[in-house]
Amino acid sequence: MEENGFTVLENKAIGRNMYMYRKLRGMKALEVAEGLGLREASYTRYERGEAAITVDFIQKVAEILTVDPVMLMTQHPGN
Repeated sequence: MEENGFTVLENKAIGRNMYMYRKLRGMKALEVAEGLGLREASYTRYERGEAAITVDFIQKVAEILTVDPVMLMTQHPGN
């Protein structure tokens, strides 16, 4: 079992939600990456579901995107 409990499919779904909320906020991936202290390429790997996402990471992204962290884990924007 993964340490954070998220499966590959969940990572992809969460990454998709991060992407959608970022677009809704009119932000560039670079802006979010800088807020997290990451390179843009590293951050976009999370959005594509290619990197393991932790609850701590979700909370940091949620702060930057001003969205409830639970929304990133459960809902698609617009639902």
